[in-house]
Amino acid sequence: MVIASGTSSGKTECFLIPIYNHLLKEYEEERLTPGVRALLLYPMNALANDQLRRLREIARVMEEKIPEVKITFGRYVGDTPETKREGEEKFRLMNLGEELVESELLSREEMREKPPHILITNYAMLEYLLLRPKDSPFFDGEYAKNWKFLVLDEAH
Repeated sequence: MVIASGTSSGKTECFLIPIYNHLLKEYEEERLTPGVRALLLYPMNALANDQLRRLREIARVMEEKIPEVKITFGRYVGDTPETKREGEEKFRLMNLGEELVESELLSREEMREKPPHILITNYAMLEYLLLRPKDSPFFDGEYAKNWKFLVLDEAH
């Protein structure tokens, strides 16, 4: 599917609603295990960061309304911290006064251990993810069998 439309016209919802719908169905069917279902690719980190803010908003609502459902997401780019502790420190520095959301994976370590349901990255980092053996959990083995969505957002 290709969606071409003006700014603020709802393009993001055109892919996020089906992704969340699919993940909620997996939860209802007791099949929501770790592993990437949706890869969101962006040409620049700034655009990936905008999407990350959107996913945090959704996560906050879900944590309030349906706290038992944990749809995870993470941003894996060049400056993604290695450890969970570093990720939490960076989050607090970059988002003063903002609360962490449980479903956001903030570090490479967390994402390699249990890949998020929604993975946000850029084209350059995707190449590294595909080539580096330590990043194989995203594309090989038990966590790689559930891929469903590939989103090329802001592809000009």
